[in-house]
Amino acid sequence: MPAARSPTDRAASPPGALPASANVRTASSGTFLDGAGVRGVLLTLVVDLGLLLRRRGQAARALTLQLAFAGGGQWEKARRLADPSAHEKDLRALASDGRSRSPSAAA
Repeated sequence: MPAARSPTDRAASPPGALPASANVRTASSGTFLDGAGVRGVLLTLVVDLGLLLRRRGQAARALTLQLAFAGGGQWEKARRLADPSAHEKDLRALASDGRSRSPSAAA
């Protein structure tokens, strides 16, 4: 069987191979006037992403956060993990303050 090709990604991938990226998203109908609501949504998404990665037997090497605002504005930040991980604690630390925990830095 020949390797599959995506219409947008011209790189060949073997049949049955997992995608090289994963994403989780949510849409909110509410208005957040402070950071607590946004942090709560972010935590939920990080837990969902960790579950997805572990179910696939994958680990994240980087994390990209994208926010789209009701007025049309957008914000994006990409961050790299020190070591690949699928654990919520590592993903949450990276998402919240941009630092990833390495095994040697764990207390």
